[in-house]
Amino acid sequence: MKKRFPLLVSVLFSTALWASPASDNAGNYSSWANGDNQGSGFQAWQLSATDGGSFLGAASLQGSNNSPLDTSGQSFGLWATNFSTAYRNFDNPLQIGEVLDFSFAYQFDNGNKGFNLLSSDTQVFNFNLNNAGYTWTDGGSAVTTPWSGVRENGVLISFAITGTATGFDYSISSAQDANLNTSGSIISGAVDEVGFYVSGAGGGTGGDLYFNNLQIIPEPDIALLFLSGMGVIYLIRRRQN
Repeated sequence: MKKRFPLLVSVLFSTALWASPASDNAGNYSSWANGDNQGSGFQAWQLSATDGGSFLGAASLQGSNNSPLDTSGQSFGLWATNFSTAYRNFDNPLQIGEVLDFSFAYQFDNGNKGFNLLSSDTQVFNFNLNNAGYTWTDGGSAVTTPWSGVRENGVLISFAITGTATGFDYSISSAQDANLNTSGSIISGAVDEVGFYVSGAGGGTGGDLYFNNLQIIPEPDIALLFLSGMGVIYLIRRRQN
């Protein structure tokens, strides 16, 4: 046991370098209401709706492509005849090299569904989908991508927002719709809030927006990674000798 302990400490130390400073998913909740917060590194959910609402449900009900979004069989969900929103501040603004990572899923294109990124309550990025296609914008420019007709079995979209010295880089990817795969850079203040929304989508599971697996992943300290790796190599060689 004594011989294994130093190696175990080194491995745990290396793992800690990658520990997420913020993380939450729908599997942490038995119910979901305004002010709830079962994650870490994020502030409480701010839920608001007019002729709409928020819920926990299975994204897989919209189609088999959306199954990977669920944790413990459920994701966060929004529906709205008028509008419904779910906003959340970060404990700390996104730092250089940190990555905000999350995914959402949908089926039908009725109404508008998407998310906003904010810096000090100012919108700096929007991703929206409706019956015309997808649009993403930094507030001054927009690119619309027409539909490719793969929605019937659900579409799962993943986003990675990486902090930079001048704002952030964004990456959008989807295994179901390659037209969505794109990336770019936005000059803005530091991102400190994300908000999901649905408007005018009516009732029915197919019109809902599902999202899940929010996390902020830090950029690892290269020097510490090197020291950790060298420590593991040293301990292995010592044990061999």
